[in-house]
Amino acid sequence: MNKRLVVLFAAIAAVIVIVVVCCVLFIVDDVSVDAASGLELTDAQEADIIARSGITGGEGIFSIDEQSAANAIEKGYPTLKVVAIERVFPNDVVIRVASRVGVVAVPIDGSDAYALVDRDLKIIGLVFDDSLGSLAVTEGYVLTGSDSDLLGSFIASDNAKWLGALIGGAEKCYLTETRFGELFSRIVYSSSAGTVTAITRGGCKLVIPLDSDIETMFVMAYAVFDDMAHGDASVGGTISFDPDRGWLYTAD
Repeated sequence: MNKRLVVLFAAIAAVIVIVVVCCVLFIVDDVSVDAASGLELTDAQEADIIARSGITGGEGIFSIDEQSAANAIEKGYPTLKVVAIERVFPNDVVIRVASRVGVVAVPIDGSDAYALVDRDLKIIGLVFDDSLGSLAVTEGYVLTGSDSDLLGSFIASDNAKWLGALIGGAEKCYLTETRFGELFSRIVYSSSAGTVTAITRGGCKLVIPLDSDIETMFVMAYAVFDDMAHGDASVGGTISFDPDRGWLYTAD
């Protein structure tokens, strides 16, 4: 027999052996849920998360569709984030989950409710005027749709790219999660003016051009505010960017 054919058949045989071994050895035996620190889940909730994932014993560990499993879990549990679906060879799967935290409240057109939005622009809950607490609220930007349909969905990134960038900038300033709302009360979006303005609870306006790198510009504007306020959150006025003179502060 031709040596090349011998080599080819040997390679095919080796592949077949590998596939058979994988099918026999790497079969899902146990699926568990690992909750991040501070997140408590009941046994029933963990069992439901596993059921929603669609990952079952007996299936090949390599055939798991991680994205579909994560989407199914997060649809049923809007306040959870699937951090990872980890294969622990040879037979175990661990679903790692953490809590999502609301950062901004966005009005819903025709509703008394606000959509509670997290850093990934996911709507994780509904809040009302009497429970806004220390959440920043958007003005000039509203969501459309029924409350039930919006819950658990993501705001389309092309419609709210500016909001995601603003939150990203805040995180770079260590204004993560609830700290953002503790400092800022409103986020005013104005397409006509071409700006998004973050307003502190003391009334200071940080004006960011929409056609700029919003994330970076927010970091710079906040640095000006932080340096000027020296921890005094009651400082008012306006901080805006002039292409010729840079960042300017104007007193009320």
